[in-house]
Amino acid sequence: MVCVTLTPVPVTALYNPDGRYRFKGGCNWRAAVAFIVPVAPSLPGLAYSITPGLHISDGAKNLYTFDWLFGFVVSIVLYTAFSWIFPARETLLTETIWNNEAIEGVQASGSDVEKARGQASLAGSRDKQYHESDAKPW
Repeated sequence: MVCVTLTPVPVTALYNPDGRYRFKGGCNWRAAVAFIVPVAPSLPGLAYSITPGLHISDGAKNLYTFDWLFGFVVSIVLYTAFSWIFPARETLLTETIWNNEAIEGVQASGSDVEKARGQASLAGSRDKQYHESDAKPW
């Protein structure tokens, strides 16, 4: 089950070099290490799958067959451990943002659907109006 929140994402803050989402050198080293460490042991198995005549150990072949599980578990453990031991303090907020107007590039309220609905009703269009039931996948 995927959990989706309706929290607005300040897109301009993603590109602000002094903003909340910055990292040293532009790279989140915790994520980079948590990606590289689980991938590295599977590289011999990847090479063997491309070139079957290559001689590697049976352990490397077996690790490659279930690397998705190994990589998933190891990356979660590493990223969580790094985030607890070395928290990214430069990305933490110093004070609470109480309204969306304080965030550059975020509108106070409304969504694209609400704007479209408002424009359609203002124009007196004969087109089919948006209904809440149209957006539900079931």
